[in-house]
Amino acid sequence: MMLGNIAGDGPQARDFLLAQRCVDIIGHVVASSQGEALAEATRCLSNLVRGRPSPTIDHIRPAMPLLANLLHNEAVAANALWALSYISDDEARARMLMEAGVVPQVMRYLSRSGAEFKATLIPALRTVGNILTGDDFMTQMMINLGVIPILLGLTSHSNRSIQKEALWALSNISAGTNEQQQALIDAGAMPALERCLGKHVPAEVSKEAMWVVCNMSTNSSEERAVMLATTAYPNIETFLHAPDARMTMVALEFLENTLSAGGMACLNMVEEIGILSVLEELQGHPNQRIYEAAARLLTEHFDADGEDDGAFNGEPHNVGDFSFAPDPSANSFNF
Repeated sequence: MMLGNIAGDGPQARDFLLAQRCVDIIGHVVASSQGEALAEATRCLSNLVRGRPSPTIDHIRPAMPLLANLLHNEAVAANALWALSYISDDEARARMLMEAGVVPQVMRYLSRSGAEFKATLIPALRTVGNILTGDDFMTQMMINLGVIPILLGLTSHSNRSIQKEALWALSNISAGTNEQQQALIDAGAMPALERCLGKHVPAEVSKEAMWVVCNMSTNSSEERAVMLATTAYPNIETFLHAPDARMTMVALEFLENTLSAGGMACLNMVEEIGILSVLEELQGHPNQRIYEAAARLLTEHFDADGEDDGAFNGEPHNVGDFSFAPDPSANSFNF
């Protein structure tokens, strides 16, 4: 279908076609076609909703009923799901997608994790992850649809990129309300996260798990802090020595949050596991933020003296000073 090739040439060509109401033309083709013609029409529709800058909501909205209908056809569902993943990478458009009622159909494809379903699982997972970057209400709607157990199951998928993206989606839930964080715990997230934080887990997977536990440690209760510490402390040295300075800072924030909330139980774990000596080593780190954060932890929680070169100012540390959030580039995975 020539329109699909033109739409794929870039945003300017795409927007020209949208302005000419090409979605309506494709709708007529979809209604009367099967086989290869239907596949080409679906691919064209996918090209019309992708690219940056993104098309406007008004241009995309007419495509929603078509995409909802195409999800019922296994032969073209993959391209329809990719179209939804492109639409959902903006909160306002993701909300429109939810209002269109297509999310339960997306969830159906998300729940099929066998190797033979990879073509539909990947775009379904991307769509769900994008929706979960929205506000707390959108996140709660996804929780109500049962997304947490499905995502937890995908953390043990044989495909590493699927594991990574499932954890990225979970990190978006863990950045939500206290009740949403508790929903993760109630669904059995701790064993899955402990496994994903293991020393032999690929770094691109384990760091997403670290984001989850760090988000959950913010403003946590003593009980939750101890639970998180028990889950993550045994393997936190990997992150404290990470070549990526940002992940070292995430680990340091996690330590600050759990030590502040967890009291003596967490302090004892740090000493028993050997994390204290790692923090002392980090006072010599070339990254100023890292050695200041390490010195702050030692000074505030272990009565240790910081570096005496004047770099550490000794000001009280407030939870959240590091101001971390899930990596916005984390949804750019190569499958």
